[in-house]
Amino acid sequence: MTWNALYISDRRTRRGRDRRVDLHERTRFSIRQAWFKEFVAVIDDAMPVQRTGRPRTHSVAAGAFIYLLSMSMNSQAEAEEYLRSGTNWNGYRRLLAMEFPDDPLLAHGAPPPTKSVIRHIKHHFGENEAEKIAGILYAGALLDAQEMGIGINHGTMLNPSLEAGMYGDGVVIRPMTKYKKGDMGFNERKSCLQERRHDPDAAYHYDGMNRRVYGNVFAHMSAWTGVPSEHVTFGIRPIRKGGDITEAQIALGFADAIKKELPGMAMLHWDKALRGKTVEEIWDMEMMPMIGVYDKTGRTTEQVSLGKKKINSIETAMFAYRGAVSIKAIDGSFIPLRATKLVFQHNAKSTCRVYCDYIVPEGSNCDVRLWNGKVNQRLNSPEKADFTFGEHIRAHAPGSADWKNLYGNRSLAESLNSVLKNDLGRGERARSLNLNHQWIDLMVMLLMRNDQSLVLYRRRTQLARTASPPAA
Repeated sequence: MTWNALYISDRRTRRGRDRRVDLHERTRFSIRQAWFKEFVAVIDDAMPVQRTGRPRTHSVAAGAFIYLLSMSMNSQAEAEEYLRSGTNWNGYRRLLAMEFPDDPLLAHGAPPPTKSVIRHIKHHFGENEAEKIAGILYAGALLDAQEMGIGINHGTMLNPSLEAGMYGDGVVIRPMTKYKKGDMGFNERKSCLQERRHDPDAAYHYDGMNRRVYGNVFAHMSAWTGVPSEHVTFGIRPIRKGGDITEAQIALGFADAIKKELPGMAMLHWDKALRGKTVEEIWDMEMMPMIGVYDKTGRTTEQVSLGKKKINSIETAMFAYRGAVSIKAIDGSFIPLRATKLVFQHNAKSTCRVYCDYIVPEGSNCDVRLWNGKVNQRLNSPEKADFTFGEHIRAHAPGSADWKNLYGNRSLAESLNSVLKNDLGRGERARSLNLNHQWIDLMVMLLMRNDQSLVLYRRRTQLARTASPPAA
């Protein structure tokens, strides 16, 4: 047995799945990206020189770089310690000077003070700046997706390829402090009681495990190439307490905008926050909803009649049972039919009629004359329906092999939730004290994560030196 470092490796490295990008490479790559210049411009507009009446003492580009570095390292203190080395800071400073040649403050000298610079930037950031950064994230993600081949369906509408699917979820981010509104503490310096610092926007929410969590809720939308670590997040938005915008509306807004830019998108994965009519709106976008069937009343687990249709010239009662188009077996149980083809027919009202061809599995416990028989079933509600089809029917029978093959993308949304929480650092708490600043922090993290995915994609496809972004 050898202890030579060249031969010591973990399982991921030995199997060729070690796809890490070191901090130095990732940061330098992000500084060269177009979105970084736009991010610097947002900071510059948020705190103009005229507002202070005196010239700046630190470069805005250097401040933006330190903001990125602190989010990458999960700690302002660690970022400051990293820049204590003159070699590290001068290397980044020279790169910043190349990207911003008109900035005289990028001359030789020490880096700006980390904590005060970041605090100063956030002090001037509000909802308007957050919306601008959201636009930067979305535009950059679309360019990354086009270069990486995301949104191109190499399969069919019924069985799309992995890169033709979007996935998203809501995530609760715990506040920066554990204190809530009204919590008091004794200030020894002033010898009096005062209210503890708290997040003014935080509230109680229930997560996917039905646990009561205190914090702020955000909804995000992403896609991937089908290769591990090559994910692109198009956006993340807050769900404000007391607001009139729900998670379902945010999800549909993301899906509609992305579908218009990437028309090859063919399916959407979300949790059961999308139900009923919202599922049918996904059908109208010509995408297949990969969303579980759920109803708090439990009625969706019961049979819902879909009328009678002829299968092999035999009139047969059709049912929706737990999301599957089914017929009844001889013993009264339900036989889910296997989907074979999905068709969208356009209406004059910019909506669709969605039909799916099904086949009765051979060997089923039913009349043998029905075996391999074909039947066509509509999947979204007609105008005079007694119930909402989107609440009860899916193209693939939930639990079937085809469903499981496609539904695996749903776990990627949960993985992104974990990534966001882990990247926040110790305690998985927010890095800022209010909702807008937390939103900006998350978008900066996702911008750098998209860059890492692009680096890995180019490395994998051997385009690192020759690839260029597609023409606008």
